[in-house]
Amino acid sequence: MLIELRERQDLDTGASNPPFGLPSGLCGWFGDGSQLEDPSQALEAMATGLAPKPSSERPLAEWDHALHLSPGSESSTICQIDDLTLAIEGHPRWSDPALAAMAAAQGFGAALAHAYRSRGAAFLEVLEGTFALALLDPKARRCLLAIDRMGIHALCYGRTRQGGIVFGSNATSVAAHPSIEKAISAQAIYNYLLFFYVPGPGSIYDSQTKLLPAQYLLYEDGEVRSDFYWQAPYGSGHGTDMESLKSRLFESLRTSVDRSIVGESPERIGAFLSGGLDSSAVVGVLAEATDRPVKSFTIGFANESHDETPYAEAAAHHFKSEHHLYRVTPQDVHDLIPQIAAAFDEPFGNASVVPTYCCARLARQHGVDLMIAGDGGDELFAGNPWYPRQQVFALYEKVPKALRRRLIEPLVFGLPGAERIDLLRKARKYITIANQPMPDRGFRPEAAVVSDIRDIVAPDIYEQVDANQPLEVLRAAYFRAGSEDLVQRMMHLDLETVLAGCDIRKVSRMCALAGVRVRFPLLDQAVVEMSTEVPPDLLLHRFKLRHFYRRAMAEFLPQAVLSKHKHGFGLPWAQMLAEQPMLRDLAYDTLNMAKRRGLVLESYIDQLVKQQQRHPGSAPHAGPIWDMMILELWMQSHMD
Repeated sequence: MLIELRERQDLDTGASNPPFGLPSGLCGWFGDGSQLEDPSQALEAMATGLAPKPSSERPLAEWDHALHLSPGSESSTICQIDDLTLAIEGHPRWSDPALAAMAAAQGFGAALAHAYRSRGAAFLEVLEGTFALALLDPKARRCLLAIDRMGIHALCYGRTRQGGIVFGSNATSVAAHPSIEKAISAQAIYNYLLFFYVPGPGSIYDSQTKLLPAQYLLYEDGEVRSDFYWQAPYGSGHGTDMESLKSRLFESLRTSVDRSIVGESPERIGAFLSGGLDSSAVVGVLAEATDRPVKSFTIGFANESHDETPYAEAAAHHFKSEHHLYRVTPQDVHDLIPQIAAAFDEPFGNASVVPTYCCARLARQHGVDLMIAGDGGDELFAGNPWYPRQQVFALYEKVPKALRRRLIEPLVFGLPGAERIDLLRKARKYITIANQPMPDRGFRPEAAVVSDIRDIVAPDIYEQVDANQPLEVLRAAYFRAGSEDLVQRMMHLDLETVLAGCDIRKVSRMCALAGVRVRFPLLDQAVVEMSTEVPPDLLLHRFKLRHFYRRAMAEFLPQAVLSKHKHGFGLPWAQMLAEQPMLRDLAYDTLNMAKRRGLVLESYIDQLVKQQQRHPGSAPHAGPIWDMMILELWMQSHMD
């Protein structure tokens, strides 16, 4: 028996007419809910945590299990099939032809239920695309949660005092359940100050955990276990010639862009265009796939060091796009900071949220409801600056150990007066860093202006914090890569942390706030798998970032874009803070409120302000000021 509660659209086409600005999401619980006074009321509270205006449809709520799917910005299905209740949101697809045919004929929910019954959790191996899913099986006393391979969608979960599990697409929704503790995590506060976001699997709340990319959770008979159902298939790539790889790159890009726009109205599609390699390539491939000029959107600044509009205009001219520009003003930043801080379910200190939102808002004003983003290229094709830097340190590992320990290091560190010789001072620093293991030596926290945790957080916070935990998160992601190669391990680390935990969250949340959907074609399975075929020494050749990608794009992109250095939609916050009294007033007033909250030491805040005043325009101090300001504004919005 198939009872369709709601299936809003064909998941294989992605066509939709969503209510703008309303983020999608799912939430619910499984297990003992006997302590609830009113299950429907509890689920409605969780639904409100997903969207300010939850659906008027009655949610599916029972004492021991509940499931809600918020009307949102992507394809979504919620249904009950015999004894199974399931929900999936996103833009998923089946790589298994039989399941794809069943989904087309009977609906995605029917195919999902059949796959689960016949394969168990192993069905995730043939489920591709972007998604978050929850499958409740009360008869087997089992609940399955999972998100897509690249972590484009998110799920959080927490355990109730009675042993059940509560889940939701964001932490706000889970925290709304009456059986979930809402205490802020001291560890998360510390991690936020180091990273400017809360890296998974941790959450801002003590009681919650986040799923990582390609991770699933199985709750069965009160016990929880989690594992990864997919791993990037890094290969040696030996013997693969440049022309063959180039051909496969363009083939995969065209496939991924086609998948991103199938079923969409061309006039309502737009693209972010920063003028970098990735956004320009996406606009170029998108131009090939549509029969009308692409609508491209970029952001500019009065500050020339951050203004990259000439590169975006060069790409727009090259691909004949209908190009739109908005220049972000200090007044925009001042007005948007409180709204943007409140828009996230956790504190999120990446300052480029402001230009990202302004760009998405500009697209919405020009009739766009689907944005195509170029995020992911740096993590797939070796574009982040720390990759060649760590290769330089890795050279020292190739020197025979006996030679290092018995000759080089005694000479460099033991020579009297070496600290007065510039070359020897640099050699000492190089060797000290090179002798640290990876990924530890690449860790550069945002709060680097202070070296000791006890100089940052209040004593009661310090007592609850494990200062090594942030590194443990990085180590786990680094060694989880299915490769022994240094570059591929670093790329995998960035895919799982910076990209999934920070960049994707930024773009997705700001697009939702602006009222547009977003898709990431570079993170499509076709492009990801193609990237793993490229030999590491071709990805990063002689310390040159994006070596393969630049060569492959040499005849496709304009020269101005090919020679451009990596930047993106960065906000010139340090300069704005130094030059704009209204922004200084907002920052300093907010930091004074943060002092009274007692999470961070007053002396640390005072030090940041003094250093910024002493060195106006200095990014190392302006960055933490932004982070502290966002943390306080988030606390006011979500906790007060």
